[in-house]
Amino acid sequence: MNIHIFYNAGLLFKEKTVLSIRKSLKNQSYLYSFTVCMSFFVIGVVSLLLFSNTVAREALFVFFLFSALCCVRTLSALPVLMLIAGFSWANFCFDRQLQQMLPSEYEGVTIQVTGKLLGIPDQNHSRTRFDFYIAAATTSSNSPISELKNKKITLSCYRCIFDFKPNQEWQLSVRLKRPHSYASWGAFDYEKYLFRHQIIATGYIRDKEINSLKGISNQLSINSWRWEIRNFLANHLANYPIGEAVLAALMIGDKSKITNQQNLVFQKTGINHLMAISGLHIGLAFLAAIAILKICCMPFAQLYNRVPRQRLVLLPALVIAFSYAALAGFAISTQRAIIMLSVFVLIRLLMRETSLFKVLLIAVFIMLVYDPWSILDVGFWLSCSAVFIIAVLGWIRLRGDDEENINSLSLMKLQPALWLGMLPLTLVFFGKLSLISPIVNLVMVPLFCLILIPLTLFSLLLKLLGLIDLSRSLMELLAFIYEWVFQCLAWLAELPFAQWPLPPMMVVDWLLFISVLLSFYFVWRFRYYLLILFLGVLFTPNLNSRLAFDETPLAEYPLSQYKVALLDVGQGLAMVVTTQDYTLVYDTGPAYSSGFNTAEAVLIPYLHYFGIKKIDTLIISHADNDHIGGLSALLSEFDVGETLTSRTDKVSNSSSCQRGQKWSTGSIYFEILGPDANTPEGSNNLSCVLTVTNKYIKTLITGDIEKSVEKYLLDTQTDLVADILLVPHQGSKTSSTAAFINAVKPSIGLIAAGYRNHYGHPHKDVVARYKENNVDLYSTIENGSIILNIIDKNIDIQSYRVTKKGFWHAIKKST
Repeated sequence: MNIHIFYNAGLLFKEKTVLSIRKSLKNQSYLYSFTVCMSFFVIGVVSLLLFSNTVAREALFVFFLFSALCCVRTLSALPVLMLIAGFSWANFCFDRQLQQMLPSEYEGVTIQVTGKLLGIPDQNHSRTRFDFYIAAATTSSNSPISELKNKKITLSCYRCIFDFKPNQEWQLSVRLKRPHSYASWGAFDYEKYLFRHQIIATGYIRDKEINSLKGISNQLSINSWRWEIRNFLANHLANYPIGEAVLAALMIGDKSKITNQQNLVFQKTGINHLMAISGLHIGLAFLAAIAILKICCMPFAQLYNRVPRQRLVLLPALVIAFSYAALAGFAISTQRAIIMLSVFVLIRLLMRETSLFKVLLIAVFIMLVYDPWSILDVGFWLSCSAVFIIAVLGWIRLRGDDEENINSLSLMKLQPALWLGMLPLTLVFFGKLSLISPIVNLVMVPLFCLILIPLTLFSLLLKLLGLIDLSRSLMELLAFIYEWVFQCLAWLAELPFAQWPLPPMMVVDWLLFISVLLSFYFVWRFRYYLLILFLGVLFTPNLNSRLAFDETPLAEYPLSQYKVALLDVGQGLAMVVTTQDYTLVYDTGPAYSSGFNTAEAVLIPYLHYFGIKKIDTLIISHADNDHIGGLSALLSEFDVGETLTSRTDKVSNSSSCQRGQKWSTGSIYFEILGPDANTPEGSNNLSCVLTVTNKYIKTLITGDIEKSVEKYLLDTQTDLVADILLVPHQGSKTSSTAAFINAVKPSIGLIAAGYRNHYGHPHKDVVARYKENNVDLYSTIENGSIILNIIDKNIDIQSYRVTKKGFWHAIKKST
């Protein structure tokens, strides 16, 4: 009897509780609906980008617990709970990865790793690179390193004697270092890229040590097929290098064959999104599969009485799109597309109607739960923004007051809208705009989507079916067409207005852009006027010129101001001196045999970032690669007024830098202190020595001069006193004598050196010598690029790794 009473009471309490919750949900649904909760979760994940460091887990747990308790009393707190949940989830994942980075004690030492290759190796004539999964790791004394087990690293093998293939298991002798990149304004953040792909270290293989192939993994892997397809293309399309590269990109998502020059052409013409398997290609495969399946099902229409059309068409089409994504190695961009297509198919199978906005939101929510690292991926922002813009355009087309609402959303309208809508993100991520992109895409998107990509996939299908001869013939025809298309694009890329470098958007630019967006809803008739105003302000050079890191317009700075920037180009030198109307570049950084050079990676992006259009004076201190390597790349991008160098035989159209040369601009004075006819011989000793001053603060730029030149300058009673000194020769022990430091009497010393460079720069004895003289040292190793803004007698110092620090940036120390 008592049991029944308690049971019935429990049911009554449960029923009243459920009714209460349902009533509360009905009355407050706008606060905690599923859509709102997902939105707040996404905002919580993304908001972590505003922090330079991850947050303590204990603090987040307290906030989460407090919000959960609030939700017990009122469900109106549920969005706040989801916001904290999203932030906490991303913070937990990122903080955990930071703790798993390569311990510093294992940097630069030889260790043995055993594991297997991931993906397919990236190969060129001198280097092989691949991701490697570590199953076990030991020191040279066979002591196990548990911190590296089950981690992912990136390895390089130079002039490799080994034949690396997918799914192989190797034991390798390697030297590793923590993720590192050039840290500078406008430069690509490779450190962020590695963190996003959960790579804990990079390194190279020691081919003089013991390395052995342990076997081939028996696990079924799509990478073996991808490797076979790439070799098939290489063997049969050797006469069409560009065609081979494009086909590899479109078939298996392998862009390793596309050179930097070719990639630059695709960027300038705005079609680089067509050159690798992405959401566009997955969506195209999905739509093509639907069309083919509908045709195939037409003779069997009676099937629709038993099985809904959605199941007969959508599910197989999704499988085909999934297979195409597998051929791309499930790249990040294809994962996003597959998730979005899966959400769309699920909604259609459930016979629900929903907007593209909600499909996008659900897909983003799933992506960030599964992979919160996506917020660090440029492709995530670009692809989601493109889908959002398409959704907005579809909504605008359905507005009752739109006179053209009966027209379909054509490509003619879509391309300019996408170009304009994604303009801010393009400037944020790339700093350049392709002005011919909308026109080129009007032609290339239909050409690729309707003809070339379907034929490319068809040729691949023929190859997989065993029709080798037919497949090879079609691939050769496609390769010839891609070669011809590239030649047309290369001609367009050379047009003077093909690409327009612009500095980051200022506050006024963002306000105008937001006004344009709001005008499509609130002030419909004025939208085009606001759009023209926004573009006019954005493309007006005088309004967008930057001199300093605080992005203040040039015209607002006094004539006595100049800015000295020491750029992070690794083990090399590149400096930029700017005044109100003058730009001087001192050296261009190194270049490497792979074709990579730091002028393209660091120097040129820096100049574009601050809106510099022309170089008035270029000084190449001497002819060593770490100073002259990026010269050709810089000259191809900028007009140069005058070039000075100590090696006119190595630099065309140049004049000798000679002691006694002087010039000025405004209140800023420049003087060459060396070399002259009596300067001691030697490549480093011939460095052009330059001073820059505004009568209050003097900067001495020394290049790579050594002890003999320092003594010579002292013996000739050269006025060396300076407030800011570029430490000679990257802090080598062959320079920076005590007598030289005492003569200069600097308060600030700048050191240009590469992280863990094999020269050991800066030398510890040199560092100690400067510190004994109370000199504040700033190295590109710890600080990245360094900007000194000099106004009258004041020096304001900013370093990239401080002002632009992200939580993914590890602390770097000189070795």
